[in-house]
Order: sequence, then structure tokens, then C-alpha cells
Amino acid sequence: MPVLENNYLNKKQLATFDSMHSGHPVQIVNEEEIDKTEWKAI
Repeated sequence: MPVLENNYLNKKQLATFDSMHSGHPVQIVNEEEIDKTEWKAI
């Protein structure tokens, strides 16, 4: 889902996500990168 910084609802959801996941490593990737990934259970 794209991050729309000019959208109030999106800003609120992003702030909620940030507060819940502060301290967790987060990486932004392109959708094409996800399509090529082979997911494995850890």
C-alpha cells in the first residue's frame, strides 16, 4: 500500500503503526521485489 502523506487517515494509520512497531526494523520495498521472494517459515 502506498504511503500518502497528504491524506489525514493515512497519516493517522501510519502514526499508529509507528507507535506499535517502534524499535522493530522496517524496510520499504517495491512490489516487484516481493513477487520474486521465496517465503520460508523460520
